[in-house]
Amino acid sequence: MLLCYRYVVGRKEESSLPTNWPILGMLSALLKNGSRFHQFVMELLEQSGGTFVFKGPWFTNMDMMITSDPANVHYILTKNFPNFSKGPEFKKIFDIFGDGIFTAEHGSWESQRKTTKAFMMQPGFQELVATTSWNKVDTGVIPVMELVSETGTEVDVQELFQRLAFDCSCILVLGHDPTSLCKELPHLPHEKAFADIGEAALYRHILPQVIWKLQRWLQVGKERKLKEGMEGNGDDAPNIYQEFRRDNLLNLIMAVDLLPNRYVIGRKEKCSLPTNWPILGMSPAMLKNIGRLHQYTTEMLELSGGTFVFKGPWFTNMDRILTSDPANVHYILTKNFPNFSKGPEFKKIFDIFGDGIFAAEHESWEIQRKTIKALMMQPRFQELVATTSRNKVETGLIPILERAAKVGTEVDVQELFQRLAFDCSCIAVLGHDPASLCMELPHLPHERAFADIGEALEYRHILPQVIWKLQRWAQVGKERKLKEGMKNIYKFLAHCVSLKHQNYTARMGIGREDFDILSSYMRAIEGNGNDAPASQSHEFLIDTLWNLVGAGKDTISATLTWFFWLLATHPAEEEKIRLEICTTWKYTNMEELRKLIYLHAAMCEALRLFPPVAVQHKAPIEHDIPPSGHWIKPNTITFLSFYSMGRMKSIWGEDCLQFKPGRWISETGRIRIEPSYKFTAFNAGPRSCLGKEMSFTQMKIVAAAIISRFKIQVAEGHPVCPSTSIVLHMKHGLKVKVSKYE
Repeated sequence: MLLCYRYVVGRKEESSLPTNWPILGMLSALLKNGSRFHQFVMELLEQSGGTFVFKGPWFTNMDMMITSDPANVHYILTKNFPNFSKGPEFKKIFDIFGDGIFTAEHGSWESQRKTTKAFMMQPGFQELVATTSWNKVDTGVIPVMELVSETGTEVDVQELFQRLAFDCSCILVLGHDPTSLCKELPHLPHEKAFADIGEAALYRHILPQVIWKLQRWLQVGKERKLKEGMEGNGDDAPNIYQEFRRDNLLNLIMAVDLLPNRYVIGRKEKCSLPTNWPILGMSPAMLKNIGRLHQYTTEMLELSGGTFVFKGPWFTNMDRILTSDPANVHYILTKNFPNFSKGPEFKKIFDIFGDGIFAAEHESWEIQRKTIKALMMQPRFQELVATTSRNKVETGLIPILERAAKVGTEVDVQELFQRLAFDCSCIAVLGHDPASLCMELPHLPHERAFADIGEALEYRHILPQVIWKLQRWAQVGKERKLKEGMKNIYKFLAHCVSLKHQNYTARMGIGREDFDILSSYMRAIEGNGNDAPASQSHEFLIDTLWNLVGAGKDTISATLTWFFWLLATHPAEEEKIRLEICTTWKYTNMEELRKLIYLHAAMCEALRLFPPVAVQHKAPIEHDIPPSGHWIKPNTITFLSFYSMGRMKSIWGEDCLQFKPGRWISETGRIRIEPSYKFTAFNAGPRSCLGKEMSFTQMKIVAAAIISRFKIQVAEGHPVCPSTSIVLHMKHGLKVKVSKYE
């Protein structure tokens, strides 16, 4: 008594932290708050700064460290994982789990986890999970809810969810449906047993071991309920194998009710998947790999079986679904196309596209697509595209390459292809030749703007919206470059429209019509007169022109750059193409272009490995479940990684990383047609690329003209890697040495 008195008197400072009594330690406070255990622990941690040392009764080995500090959690579960096991006390407290995965350690745990993961990653099992859940909801939960609604009675939804989870778990683990979830809600002893077992296991943490072991020996209190709950779960198993099997089944079924332990188990496998940090989510890993974003995405998708859930920082609405699964791509872009729109986030990120076809949805998109398709299908427009490409190659590209070969200087062919594609796009869309591809290679502000815009848009996907919007408001960083770039582009487009207006009347007066897209739009506007719809306003016209010029310029130039890098690093393939061109093609005959089978195959292979649009952005209008079984909430951004798809062994085989044009040629010597949801370079479904054939025509004209005349070699020491941009350009361009064939 004197000892206790002296101890209490010595505690002059009042505190709500538990008193560390002599002999009893802090046990009395813990027992007092046993019915509100989790709230009590939370209060202790809040007052102690996130980590608290609990002192148990003397000589009971019950001193414990309690923490909610994220740094401690990361250190224990990940950074220093080998040093933190379950511990000997865990095995005693959770003896009910036997040798199952929750209590297993080291080699036993690794083999069990590997086996369980193999089962769970099978598409058939994942489909069973989704199907079982849907069926149980439709045949169990909904009928019970409807009955309650009709009769006006109360219902315990926790009990319903427990029965739902129990039935689903038994079906998945045991292949048996206990049908505990039905209108009758029958009494099931084994269902109630889970609650008793969980409560007893918690009290084993609180009570000194000698007490709960005495209760177990006497079969009283919660230990009696625990034993009753465990009875019938394999006590009569005749051998070690059956005991082990029993333990595993029990572990997997009880996983439904042991959510806190799930996270611990789930973080134990060493891999390069990003850590989901508190507050920050997985953004540190993404920012760390921002310079190799497409490669990093591919690695994550490969490790996760083709579909990955990215967790963004808390409260930023940056959770994402990433997929390279062809079944998901087909489902999203084609099969369930009406439910997957661009989404509200797309409109914010890509606000620079205005109301043009790339950002348009529903009726606006349908009208624009129908109009543009009609224009592109006209023979005169297709002839304009081919003639323009041929003229630009002859008068712009070839002279520059000849000079480079003659003087022995290096040249950036990516810049040349960008200028070529820009000029061709402007002529086809605007009826105006900016003449950026010439010997002088003049500086054009609107030309550089495209690269700055693409990079800024990519960063908008990565950074929280509040950050890039703040940068836009403050006009700093990439947002400043984006604004300057758009200013230059709009100025250029407005100038082209003004020139077209000035020349339009004069050209029509002499009966001459132009067949570029701008001229076609102007004829439509003139035909409607004052009744022109909003879709033909000046602002809408600028948006449309900007969308089309950007699409034509970037996709073709990016593809040609990667194509020539692949040829330079695979000279045997280049020689096959050169031989085909020299023996088959006549430059003046466009029909002969279709006979260049191996050239076409090589371009398909380049597009497979380096699709110009590396990622597609979608979001469901209503919640959806694609074939992979992932639950996607409404408006959740879903990225379809076309770049990653070209690098998946499950899609293209063991040689998926190799440049092999032959994979595109059938046994009959024709081009092998692959499904659009497998070969996604031109998108798939209703939004598939309208200019696919014209793009191939332009690229073949350029490639054939160069390959037949020049040998292209990458400059020594030149770094080659993709840019972090919406369009898959080369980050450092492509510097090459050019030599002319005799």
